Amino acid sequence: MARAERAFREMLLRAVADKRLQAQTVLFDSWYAAADNLKLIQRLNLIFFTTLKENRLVSLSKADGYIHLEQIEWTPERLQQGVLVKLKEVPFQVRLFKLVATNGDIDWVITNSQMRP
Repeated sequence: MARAERAFREMLLRAVADKRLQAQTVLFDSWYAAADNLKLIQRLNLIFFTTLKENRLVSLSKADGYIHLEQIEWTPERLQQGVLVKLKEVPFQVRLFKLVATNGDIDWVITNSQMRP
């Protein structure tokens, strides 16, 4: 685990255990979006929203395997509601959104919102 990912993990665990964090949603940058951190947040029964780096691979189905984010067919429905994807080393699906700024810049956002038991 990289240093930044470990620091994020320790900070989150201290906030929950020691500080009794009341928030149910965690927002963070792709810098900290390692599989271990996503799994930890899920185990803590928290909702997360984070960005993904554009080189991240996702899977829409086992049959299709892992593909680049740009290879997803972004229908109007998917742009509005997101698409369920699987990330490598993450045992649960997340909802992926493609956010396009007016200048054409693209950000990729994932969440486990509405997918927790």
